[in-house]
Amino acid sequence: MSTTALPVGRPGAAESGRFLGPVTRVRNWLRGRSRYEAIRARLARLEAAGRQQALAQAHAIEIARALEEKIARIEENALALAPVQARLARLESAWRQQVYLHLHAAAGEDRLAAFEASWRQHVPAFVNAVGTVSAFGHQLARLGKEVQALHNESMATIRSIQDRTEITDKEIKKLSDTSGKYGQEFSDLWHRLEFIRSEILYEIRYGRDANNLNKNKIVPRILSLEKVEAARNAGLLRLNLGCGHIALDDFINIDRRELPGVDIVAEVGNLPFEESSIQEIYSAHLLEHFPQEELRRRLLPYWVSLLRPGGRFRAVVPDGEAMVANLAARTYPFEDFRAVLFGGQDYEGDFHYNLLTPDSLAGLLREAGLVNLEIPARGRLNGQCFEFEIVAQRPATPVTNSVSR
Repeated sequence: MSTTALPVGRPGAAESGRFLGPVTRVRNWLRGRSRYEAIRARLARLEAAGRQQALAQAHAIEIARALEEKIARIEENALALAPVQARLARLESAWRQQVYLHLHAAAGEDRLAAFEASWRQHVPAFVNAVGTVSAFGHQLARLGKEVQALHNESMATIRSIQDRTEITDKEIKKLSDTSGKYGQEFSDLWHRLEFIRSEILYEIRYGRDANNLNKNKIVPRILSLEKVEAARNAGLLRLNLGCGHIALDDFINIDRRELPGVDIVAEVGNLPFEESSIQEIYSAHLLEHFPQEELRRRLLPYWVSLLRPGGRFRAVVPDGEAMVANLAARTYPFEDFRAVLFGGQDYEGDFHYNLLTPDSLAGLLREAGLVNLEIPARGRLNGQCFEFEIVAQRPATPVTNSVSR
């Protein structure tokens, strides 16, 4: 009986498949597990964002109800003021009539005085001429009595008008004081309502949680992982926010666009760093791209929270004070002023929403909690733009703010 020799060397396809099958299944299971964990984490973030949005909506509803109640009280006060206003209108009409009568009586008194003066001047001549005519003397005496009676009646009318005018003035003053009181209360309440309305809208649009509700936000991507980790391990994290095409060697360069030299693609209000981990935050011509309230309520407090105690904040910003002064002096072209004021507007992020001065930005930085403010340069010409530079620190311990000029 013959025997068949078994093949020696490389295993067959069936044997290889039996060997690789469990490994492949383990790898697939690990990949599925990772995807499952990523989905769970994303669902948890979405659930947290949904809860925050629900809380914000509930808070807004409560404030809206309070506003409705205050508006109802305003309408009640307005109805209460209506009778006062009507009475004031009637008193004003009566006062106008009294003034007219007073002026008319004054004119009559002037005419009467002129007539009396003329009578006293000419009557003696007539009396001497016709002294023998007794009838004329009696007629003249009667006329004198009538003139005197008319004078007395006019004076009584004038005194009555003066008394009534004085009473009317007192009532008008009293009503004016009352109306002024209600008017001031109404004005104060209206200003408070307008302030509350603005605060609600600002908080919804620019508050600390506004970034979490933004569906179009950019997910941070670290392009230069080794550079970032080396700076983190050395404790030398220095950020160049909104770097654009001007990347700096000693900084982690961040922009919302993936440009040459950019190390991290991210929004400047959503950075992949922990609180109190950054040594320095630098930006050049970035802050004017954000509305005032977004800087005040969200961005500046966020950046300050990233700085470690004693960390430095440095910014270069268009100098609105210098630009306006030079524009008024006709030494600064209007087209350059317009371009800097509104931005180039050649892509989505190139619009300007703010105009700052050294003093106004210093106030915002103090409000955000920064100290030791310095302004190394102001009114510095850079191409089309006058700019200033400002430097501040996150306090290591509470100190009093000061500005060095």
